[in-house]
Amino acid sequence: STKAVPCSSADWPDGHIRWRHYFGLLPSNPRCANCHRPFAGAGGVSMRMQFGDSFHKSDKNPRFCTGYYFFTSEFPGGVEIRLTMLFVDVRGSTTIAERMNDLEFSQLMNRFHKATIKVLVREDAFIDKLAGDEVTALFIPGLRAKSTPGER
Repeated sequence: STKAVPCSSADWPDGHIRWRHYFGLLPSNPRCANCHRPFAGAGGVSMRMQFGDSFHKSDKNPRFCTGYYFFTSEFPGGVEIRLTMLFVDVRGSTTIAERMNDLEFSQLMNRFHKATIKVLVREDAFIDKLAGDEVTALFIPGLRAKSTPGER
């Protein structure tokens, strides 16, 4: 069962700041880059005891937890924000694919995806989509430790 999000929309951002400080005091790395919630160790056990298995590493970026999913579902709404969207494509992939067998091309694209995702995750991007020879990522203000040129 899912437990409630630990702060309400009325508490935002002060509630988030308080919880982030609290989570940061708990032992155990790695932790969420946004809220500092521990993923493992004693701090991770404490989180699971308090909030259940609701909060875990995001499938969009494993440096972040899924807490933002619960906040947005608990407090639906909307706001226009400026964000950076990155589209990465392998130039000439059709020509490359024509020169390789299917297995070789698949392995090449897997290496491309892994290398691209590694860099994007390190830079706090959220992986939006992987499709064939492309990767689409979002750099979302407020969920990033760093800023991009469009956010400065």
